[in-house]
Amino acid sequence: MAERSRAQIVLYEAIVLLVGLLCGLPFGVGVGNAWSEDAVRAWRVAHSGGVTVGLMIRGAYAALQEAKRA
Repeated sequence: MAERSRAQIVLYEAIVLLVGLLCGLPFGVGVGNAWSEDAVRAWRVAHSGGVTVGLMIRGAYAALQEAKRA
């Protein structure tokens, strides 16, 4: 895998993970301020989905690196 491709994957993973983590802020505010159940659910999905996809990208990248070494 070219160095540029590696950097792009790591950057994309970091951006997705950061956006997912930032979506946790309104989620926490919504829970603390008793927003409607639908609004809290939407922010929970945005937060957990972003973090999950960011970590999945990291895991897939690590698996590809390990497979390349073998």
